[in-house]
Amino acid sequence: MNNLAKELTSSFFRAEQLDLLHLSLINLLDMVKDGEVDLVLDQDSKSTKQKQLFISKLIEGVRSLELATFLKEQPLEFFREKDFGSFLEAMRKEADTFDIVRLTLAIEFKEPALREMAAVLTEKIGKPVVLSIKVDRSLYGGAIVQHGSYQSDFSLHTQLDIFRSRWHRAVVAQ
Repeated sequence: MNNLAKELTSSFFRAEQLDLLHLSLINLLDMVKDGEVDLVLDQDSKSTKQKQLFISKLIEGVRSLELATFLKEQPLEFFREKDFGSFLEAMRKEADTFDIVRLTLAIEFKEPALREMAAVLTEKIGKPVVLSIKVDRSLYGGAIVQHGSYQSDFSLHTQLDIFRSRWHRAVVAQ
């Protein structure tokens, strides 16, 4: 289950994906722990088609595209508490291993570039990284990177301010 959870989360690169996964896992874990899923699957009075419809409705509530796609491919038996519960716990544990890096960018980047940034940061930090991205056009160019208490400002706006300050000091000192 751990390898499967790793595989499903390996494509994550945006914090929004992680947020959606967490929401879905909370809802599904509640239903599994309360025995709601097993209760429906154990009812002899329900046809296989009715049980499949229940599972389909359950999956519709999953907000994580990766998780929803995976769940749609599973047989009914997978959704029993024994397998489904341990799978969801493995997903929750895997989701908790991610670090969030906040990027404030001057321009909007396309998905391939964002994936590459996340991969580079993952390698540098040494654990899986997802990006929380904000676009701020007042930066003119560059980016501000925040991870935990670490912040680096590589924005053109800041570089221009530094240059302006140095120039001002040089002129005043003359």
